Amino acid sequence: MLTLSISQTLTGKEIEIDIEPTDKVERIKERVEEKEGIPPQQQRLIYSGKQIASEGALELSDGDTLVTRALPVLCGAPTAYLATIELDYTLWPFWVDTHVDPPFHKSSDGTVRDRRGQNIRLYPEVPEVLERLQSLGVPVAAASRTGETEGANQLLELFDLVKYFVHREIYPGSKVTHFERLHHKTGVPFSQMVFFDDEKRNIIDVGKLGVTCVHIQNGMSLQTLAQGLETFAKVQARS
Repeated sequence: MLTLSISQTLTGKEIEIDIEPTDKVERIKERVEEKEGIPPQQQRLIYSGKQIASEGALELSDGDTLVTRALPVLCGAPTAYLATIELDYTLWPFWVDTHVDPPFHKSSDGTVRDRRGQNIRLYPEVPEVLERLQSLGVPVAAASRTGETEGANQLLELFDLVKYFVHREIYPGSKVTHFERLHHKTGVPFSQMVFFDDEKRNIIDVGKLGVTCVHIQNGMSLQTLAQGLETFAKVQARS
């Protein structure tokens, strides 16, 4: 019997499970379920099929046999088919239509500034959050009710964030409309979406569609991402 340390990529939580040297990946998933309550079919080996850079690492894929004493495996909870993120007070700490003065530009020192020269910043962990979603294979959409559509899109471009978004629904109106259009464009059921927003009214309205909604209070961070995806995983486990 061997002890395997497993680190969850979403939460950073580490658990230990006992396995036999001949156990296959599916058996490991079953042991994780026994420990964490996440069914095997809803677990992911994020780097499955790629060598994990650590001592005694192996090529991993379903059906492979473990023959090493210590093998850290990156695994995560089930992830959404579409993650949708608000912009104001979620990616950046202001309302783009009232608190700053478009148009925006990138200065010679690389900072993004508005027409008056005010320095414009994202919440610190936003780029890493979007990178994390991309590494998990989760498509990301932007949904914003701002009337400053041009300015919001300009900021996404200047901060080099456009590459992370498969769809952008940025215009005034009900968030329900944004999600109905996302559903029409992607074919993703509302039940397979997760939504991050700072406004409670949007959370309530979109939640009625069956979307898993996460209320953001201090901007998007890795912790709020982990909590949101964990909430989504629990909803899926109950359905």
